[in-house]
Amino acid sequence: MSYEDTREFLINHQEKILDDFLDGQWCKMTTGFSQSAYTDSLRQADYLLRYYGMYFTSYYATYRRFLRKYEAIFSQKRLHILSIGTGSGIDFFALNRAIEDLLLENKIKRRQQYHYTGIDPVAWNYQPISTKFHFKQIDIKKLTPQDIENVDLFIFPRSLSDIERTDPLSLTRLARLVSNHTNRDRLFFINSYVVQNSLDKGKKVFGVNAFCSLIKSFTQHGWRNVNCKPQDHCGIIPKYSTLSDLPFYGIPDRLTDILGINLKDECKHKKQGAFSCNFCKEQLYIMRKLNNIAFHIHELQRDEE
Repeated sequence: MSYEDTREFLINHQEKILDDFLDGQWCKMTTGFSQSAYTDSLRQADYLLRYYGMYFTSYYATYRRFLRKYEAIFSQKRLHILSIGTGSGIDFFALNRAIEDLLLENKIKRRQQYHYTGIDPVAWNYQPISTKFHFKQIDIKKLTPQDIENVDLFIFPRSLSDIERTDPLSLTRLARLVSNHTNRDRLFFINSYVVQNSLDKGKKVFGVNAFCSLIKSFTQHGWRNVNCKPQDHCGIIPKYSTLSDLPFYGIPDRLTDILGINLKDECKHKKQGAFSCNFCKEQLYIMRKLNNIAFHIHELQRDEE
């Protein structure tokens, strides 16, 4: 099985981001992980170069499982998706590549039709240019009944930990909104979690507690879990340890060449003798270890009255 098209997509997409990063003036780049920090285009490019492959892999692997597991339900109808915290739309790209690769492998019988909407309080660069990609620049608490009434699948692309930190009550509101206005009797969720690995504290998965709270709120509104627990999550199969082990993964050669080195000599805005330039320590690194990936697929059904 050749994954050449998926590999080519990853390389080409990261090339565009790398061009913008190398054109930037890094000493003026915002820092931190606040919402306002990510309105900086250069900060977006820096962040995406570091995490793009990791995030894509997480969503790609999860969509592959979902599409195969629930093909019998959705193969004959359109799948309505809402991505909460879509960012630059990496999960949308991963969905498309998962569908195409599964078709090539003969692991699904038909090309899945879908309607995708992504929401995010920040309008990220590098979002898909596609008639299938619909974007609303809002946060979770601004969702309306019309936004959720037809949704089959809710995606949290590593956004649960941010929601838990900034507005945990919005998850309770989401459960109430969906329960009151959905026309679906089955709901599905895909979560990709933030993972921290350390020698002294071991592995910690962020966002699981937030999802458990969300599902608890749903059960209070007449829903039940189907063959899964909200605290469950899994990772990439053990035979793969880094991104480079994956058959579909690709990275631009010129990005490989500058990883881990001091980039001050590559800066197009360098001023000879300037103090800030002499002490510039800008570097690029990529998250490669697959033990930083954790995801979960969840199903709810409405209790019969």
